[in-house]
This record gives sequence, C-alpha cells and structure tokens, in this order.
Amino acid sequence: MRASTLLTLPAVLCAGTAAAAQGAPPQVDLEQRVIAVADIANLKCAVGSDLCDRPIAIVPAGANTVTLSEARRRELLRRHFPLTMMTLRHKGTVTFHAPSADRSIPARRCLKLRDAIQAGEYIVAKHVEPAACRAESSTAAVRYDRGARAVRATANLDRGTYLGPLEVRNRRPFAAGSMLTLVARSGSVELRREVRLMQSGRPGRAAFVQTGDGEVFPVPLSGGEEGE
Repeated sequence: MRASTLLTLPAVLCAGTAAAAQGAPPQVDLEQRVIAVADIANLKCAVGSDLCDRPIAIVPAGANTVTLSEARRRELLRRHFPLTMMTLRHKGTVTFHAPSADRSIPARRCLKLRDAIQAGEYIVAKHVEPAACRAESSTAAVRYDRGARAVRATANLDRGTYLGPLEVRNRRPFAAGSMLTLVARSGSVELRREVRLMQSGRPGRAAFVQTGDGEVFPVPLSGGEEGE
C-alpha cells in the first residue's frame, strides 16, 4: 500500500443544495484538525488502531468546518488505499467539525528530514526533526509499508525535505530480502541457519523466510531490528 501525502482541504468542497433539501447533512466532530480513516470509512476499530487513526486530510487554518461529498470521501480513501475496498460511514454529504486553532495539531507532529535518505530506506525517528506545519501538502516520495507498518522512501530524499504530519517509528523494521539467522534450540544444542526474509516485518510478529535450498515457512521475528 502506497502512502499518500495529506491534503489540506478547502473549507467547503461541495454545494449543499441537495443536502439542504433533505435537511442538514450528517455531522462528525473531530478531536483534532485532521480527518482520519475511521472518520470516513466504516471500520471496526480497536483502541489505538494504526489504520483507523491514520490521518488522510487536514482541516485548513482559519476554518473549523469542512463539508465533503460522498464522491470526495471515496476519492480520499482511494488515494490512500488504492487496493482496498472500504465502505463509507455515512451516505451523501457529511460535515466535519474541527476544534479551534488553540487545540490544533501538536507542534512536533510535522516533520522534516534531519539526514539524507536513500531510496528504499525506512524513515525512523533518528532521521527526522520537528518542522513548522505548512498549508500545502508534502510532495516527498514516501510509501507506507503495511507489512512493517512503517514509512520508507521511494526515491533519494535530501536533508531538510518536508514530510508533513508523518508518524515514524523509533527503530527500523526488517526489510524484505534481509538475511537473518534462524536459531533453533533443543536443550543445550543450538542450531543456526541463514535465511532470507520474504516480506517486511517487525520483531514480535511472524513473517515468511526462505532457506538456501528453497524451503519457505513462517517464523516469529525477534531480537534487534535491521541496521541496529
């Protein structure tokens, strides 16, 4: 799944003529000045769910209300999840109410690169520093890696590149193709075997690996993360 940049929405994106004829449109009260996936899509969300809490648009400065048509909300979901079909929470036009500016996005939410990043590299906390949030969306070439649940660069990025309100991890996950050591213990006997990771992943989760003779099977990932 490719990570799309966030949009700063116009205060009004559709005329309310049809909605006015049928009464006021449904209203969603936002906790921050961002619209998250769960504010638009009909999902069963656990507390702290990365997918449900993921921001996909920003309410512009100077406006506390944004009105989105059904077609516009579908477009936002397709932009961020082109391979996933999601149903909408509401039919027709929806009005989103954001808190006032004094409760807006925290200052450290927006980021820029502290160091240059090579294409394919994961972007983690040590690579970034706080930046003043801008009205325009970030155009940085980054992609969300669903397997690793982390962001990686899709092109070489220079130091100082503005990333916008990205969420980054403290440490780098394992990238697909990484060579790992599979350790099997039985009593005092320890066997070690070199394997190749078939998919990106993080310690604490299972991922498929391949041995030198072509055998493929899942194993739980543990220990330090790639590059640490």
